[in-house]
Amino acid sequence: MPFSHPHGPSCKECLTLLVDYLDGRLEPDQERALDAHFSACPPCIDFVDQYRGASTLVRRAEGEAIPADVEGRLACFVDRLLGAKGGPGEPS
Repeated sequence: MPFSHPHGPSCKECLTLLVDYLDGRLEPDQERALDAHFSACPPCIDFVDQYRGASTLVRRAEGEAIPADVEGRLACFVDRLLGAKGGPGEPS
């Protein structure tokens, strides 16, 4: 994939390729171009770091069961919320 700028990818192009970059699915030249961009663009590398952190948290949370009392309170909250606004297809 050629980049829009002769000196490498733009921030937008880097973010478009971010998932493939993190999964190691880019061509070596693309990966090098993103590495170079990130080393010179603090806002992008901050975003990448935050994305990695959020991904790690989601993976950890997937393995955790919701405590029964929390699940019950959440179900009551959703029921009250839907009851106050009307269910799907019902007027609020």
